[in-house]
Amino acid sequence: MFVKSFPLGDGKYKALQTSTGISVPTQCWDQKGQKLFKLEEGFTKDEQNTLNKRVAEFNAFMAKAETSADMDDIHLGYNEVKGLIELYRTGDYKPKAAGEAPQNQLDLIQYCEQFIPQAINRRSKFARKNERITKTTVQQYTQLLPLLQHFHYFTGADMDLRAIDVSWHDKFIQWGVDVEKYGLQTMGKHIKSIKRLAYYAKIDGLEINSAIQQDEDFDKPTSEADDTQYFTEEELARIKSLDLSKNPKLELERDRLIIGCYTGLRVSDLSRLHISMVRENSRGRKRIYITPEKTKKSRSKGEIAIPVLKPVQDILDARNGFPKFTNDQAFNKAMKKVAELAGMTKLIRAGRQEKVQIERKDENGRKYITEVIRKVEGEHPKHQLMSTHSCRRSFASNMYGVMPNQHIMAITGHKKEEDFLLYIRVTADEHADKFEQFYDAEMQRRGI
Repeated sequence: MFVKSFPLGDGKYKALQTSTGISVPTQCWDQKGQKLFKLEEGFTKDEQNTLNKRVAEFNAFMAKAETSADMDDIHLGYNEVKGLIELYRTGDYKPKAAGEAPQNQLDLIQYCEQFIPQAINRRSKFARKNERITKTTVQQYTQLLPLLQHFHYFTGADMDLRAIDVSWHDKFIQWGVDVEKYGLQTMGKHIKSIKRLAYYAKIDGLEINSAIQQDEDFDKPTSEADDTQYFTEEELARIKSLDLSKNPKLELERDRLIIGCYTGLRVSDLSRLHISMVRENSRGRKRIYITPEKTKKSRSKGEIAIPVLKPVQDILDARNGFPKFTNDQAFNKAMKKVAELAGMTKLIRAGRQEKVQIERKDENGRKYITEVIRKVEGEHPKHQLMSTHSCRRSFASNMYGVMPNQHIMAITGHKKEEDFLLYIRVTADEHADKFEQFYDAEMQRRGI
């Protein structure tokens, strides 16, 4: 009998008590040494050795599972350990004879098809409590499924989970970039989804290639720099000064844009803002207290406090609260229009979503051409490149150099400074501008 408690968070534990399939006389069992320490009547020396060997085999099996989980930064919780013990008890963990497939051994496509409908009932891979997989994560698997099918039809690649190794990984990424015209960042997200699927497949008793979870080369590719544009302080000043009183809908979206650029919130959190989230701290300073949607299910979850800066307070005073949310599409479209009215027409070389034609193969190997939306490199007016994510990037980029990085990161949610520095979008010339501003201010302070 396996008995052990697992933390569920908030100081609470849940005991797992389940059979390992190994029957041992209680009075003969050495709990500390995990072995039989004396013979019971009716037991032979060989039987004792056999039992001790099975116990050692079970402990080795669990130790290997824990080591594998640690290498992949996975937390083995109550349900995962229970599943592993069930695998041991039924004998499904044992290697099959050459050429023999385990019962119900699904390939990656089949498993993805089976997994998606019941995914929201599964425990999240990184959850410390018993949180379920989110709808956003399920959507990532839904997007992955047709891509796996297209990859299989086009290349004939083996989708057997036991055959998916580093060479398969490299072939999948190369095909995605060359044929499907995806960027490395997008392919990296799909690799991340495949690694998560393999984790659940293993829990469900399927055999997987250990390279998926253990080989450091089976990982997200080093992606190109994200070319999401941001609003400079000078551009924001022009946007704030626009008279949009004759277009109330556009004026509303403009105000949301300003709030986004001075809070650093994702668009999913901007839509949730309510005046009740604005409270004064012990020193009488106003703060927005909000738990970001993206971190609700993560290990770093928790409420953050965002200072209510003057541009945000001006909008709260004028509207007696936050602007009413419409939808992401309306916000995205209005942002481009507001940026155009503010004179953001300079040509910039960057990627922009456009229609392109790509070649695919059907399940019978016949080629066909289809039209898809992909990011295409080119020169475009800056206002056409602005998106909902530009607000959050504007906050990080404009605050960089104005205050210590750790204070900005506490709001944006970046854990590593190296990731934060990759995230901000400040050009070499803008770095020089900031240097001059600091220099002039310091000279003025010294009276020079």
